[in-house]
Amino acid sequence: MCSYGALRAEATSPGELSDALAVLDVIHRHFTGEELVPAFNDRHGARTALRVLDHATALADAPH
Repeated sequence: MCSYGALRAEATSPGELSDALAVLDVIHRHFTGEELVPAFNDRHGARTALRVLDHATALADAPH
């Protein structure tokens, strides 16, 4: 998936990569029918994409 490669390329540390992958994982678990982030953004719009990102960040940060 292109998002994983992009996150690995841009992460400045293993911890940053781990955090970003956790957020992406939450998004993928909640939106199982979406294959690519750009496709989701195109289908739902920027406002929804930002709301989903905010929600996913909070879920990824929650204790497991």
